[in-house]
Amino acid sequence: MTRDIDDGPLADGASANVQLTTISAAKLLGNDPQTQKDLLEACKDLGFFYLDCRDHPSSPVLSLVAEMASTALDFYDLPESIKENYKPAGKQEGAVKGKKDGWEGIILMEHPLAQIPPEDPMPGPPVIQNARGLIEATQDQLGEMSRAIVDSLSRSLHMTGDQSLGRHHRKGCPAPTDLEILKYLPYVPGSEKVGHIPHTDLGSVSMVFSDVGGLQVFHPLRKEWMFVPPRPGHAVCNLGDAMEFLSGNVLRSSLHRVIPYTQDPGKIKLSIIHFLRPSEHTKIVSPDGKEWTVAEWNTMKHKLLHEGGEMQKNLSIITRREGQDDFWREQAV
Repeated sequence: MTRDIDDGPLADGASANVQLTTISAAKLLGNDPQTQKDLLEACKDLGFFYLDCRDHPSSPVLSLVAEMASTALDFYDLPESIKENYKPAGKQEGAVKGKKDGWEGIILMEHPLAQIPPEDPMPGPPVIQNARGLIEATQDQLGEMSRAIVDSLSRSLHMTGDQSLGRHHRKGCPAPTDLEILKYLPYVPGSEKVGHIPHTDLGSVSMVFSDVGGLQVFHPLRKEWMFVPPRPGHAVCNLGDAMEFLSGNVLRSSLHRVIPYTQDPGKIKLSIIHFLRPSEHTKIVSPDGKEWTVAEWNTMKHKLLHEGGEMQKNLSIITRREGQDDFWREQAV
């Protein structure tokens, strides 16, 4: 485990870079006791940490991620009329109040894909159909690491048997787990589609690979937005609402957003993200004491993201911060 402090220039001249714990993939998968302790502390603190995938013991994880990025760029070059499992930019609220989001996305649901016989084509244009083996291999490898995170936290919290966190995340169970590849639009001052709205993730573990900055997390003790800079060979991981609720609010699902990162103006920001989510019938209890199934919580938060006219009313549910304005102010650039 290492704890990183970046003393370099502040990104965009506005926000500091957050310090995060780094977890070794090899030690995580090897059930190293100190790594288990470090992971628990990181997930009780901010719920964000780096996962160093360069020492993964048996899998070409980083090669798979690189191939997925290349495939995604080929997909994004296609006409929009033939894209499937696709979200165009501008369908949700964005990082700036009153403006739409600045990202387009490929959404590849794990369980529905597993139900399609190998001899049958999966939905989508040929560039996606021909990448089925790559997609499934990437889902498998990133899913293995995400489940190792869940199992480690469950052991640390002494949640075993019927209380085990792992029982809600068994591979093959119907769940809204997916692999998403997000492409962010270039930004110029005055753009009408900007970034990603402040939000907490709704699932269990989010694993993000990107080589361009812009991701920010809200630090509740410092009461400020801080950049999470990308690191070569590492994923940025964070916990979602389901893990916080299932742990009895011991673990933390932190508020985050994506804003333009002007230090890399010519680079395409592409994020390959694996979202591990519990089985759809798992029951969770939100902070207001209401019981939900994961499917209900998932549907509710997605619905709120698309209701632009009600956004101020909905924002406290999306961000889980009552009465706060967490949008990005463009004059900070």
